[in-house]
Amino acid sequence: MATQATSITPPIQVDIAVVGAGMVGLASALGFAQQGLSVAIVAPEESLQLSDDYQLRVSAINYASQRLLTRLGAWHHIPRKAPYQSMEVWDKDGIGRIHLDGQRLGHSDIGHIIENQAVQIGLEQALSGYPNVVRVSDKIASLSVADDAAWLATESQQMVSAKLIVGADGAHSKVRSLANIGIKFQDYGHYGLVATVHTERPHLGVARQVFLKDGPLAFLPLGNPHLSSIVWSTSPDNVKQLSECSPEQFDRQITAAFDSTLGLCNVQSARPYFPLTMRLANDFVKERIVLMGDAAHTIHPLAGQGVNLGLLDCAVLLEKVDQWQQKEADYGRRSYLVEYQRWRNSEAIEMIATMEAFKRLYAGNHPLKQGLRDLGMNLVNKAAPVKDRLVAKAMGLGRNLPRWCQ
Repeated sequence: MATQATSITPPIQVDIAVVGAGMVGLASALGFAQQGLSVAIVAPEESLQLSDDYQLRVSAINYASQRLLTRLGAWHHIPRKAPYQSMEVWDKDGIGRIHLDGQRLGHSDIGHIIENQAVQIGLEQALSGYPNVVRVSDKIASLSVADDAAWLATESQQMVSAKLIVGADGAHSKVRSLANIGIKFQDYGHYGLVATVHTERPHLGVARQVFLKDGPLAFLPLGNPHLSSIVWSTSPDNVKQLSECSPEQFDRQITAAFDSTLGLCNVQSARPYFPLTMRLANDFVKERIVLMGDAAHTIHPLAGQGVNLGLLDCAVLLEKVDQWQQKEADYGRRSYLVEYQRWRNSEAIEMIATMEAFKRLYAGNHPLKQGLRDLGMNLVNKAAPVKDRLVAKAMGLGRNLPRWCQ
């Protein structure tokens, strides 16, 4: 009796396997492809299609990230980019206020508010022209490291071999878990509610944030002059009430919370929310494995720097791999990868510490804290050199900038 033959899918062998197809993963894959490396993108297939309504998950893409996306050839493919020229920050219960703009530094824009899927669409279009990129539309199931390569298997038993595996698969990274890399984490005790809001007066390309006693409320300007994407960081009890109340009740609450700065507000979308948690991987690298983006670190959305931190991870690794290639070095070795870890871990820790300090300073309405906040904000607003440094920080400018972002 003849036995039925079973087909065995041959393994895929590449230089680098990128796990995750979000903004950071796609940017990394595109950069490696441009360096002439063979790349596998391992992630479930995702439908990327923008509707007439704005997506709720947006990012504030700063100048450094814009430079990276431009060098990758993706920037001009990204639809619905909404530039913002200035930022306003104030304290709801005080008199402190800061106004920042990029003109003193010679830039017309500080950054752009862009839907996450729009950035992914631009990167996917740029990737389409590279034959040295293969897609593996599946989740990973296992991971192993040998002397000369790392191996991963997907849930459908597709094997992928690579000199280096890049874990860019988000806050709940499977690569991080399979590599037995632990994390430090802290529950911020807040949830972030996101929504699209129509305002009576136009936003004029200004990103605005007000500090409330329960947490910050940010209005991020979209392409429509009367639409903003909001991120409201608040307590668990309050976020549930804000999400479940009637649209009319929500409109009244957000208009009052925002000091009617743009007139009456009308919510235009659903109001989902998610927990805010700080995470920092104990290691960003192991032998033939590197973590980047949310797989390596997540921070409070207070300053909108999460995705920019991840795209800088990408830029640094691209620069390092290029240097190691020129030396004909094995870039998958941990002895080389620690250079990436030292650079990126220190910046992540600095950003986490800064966000924690801001969160503590603006929590509650103690009179002493209130006075310190008002004094500090008004002093900063009058000190041009300090304001210039804040703008440069928001734009991602600095001395320690990888060449992909220059």
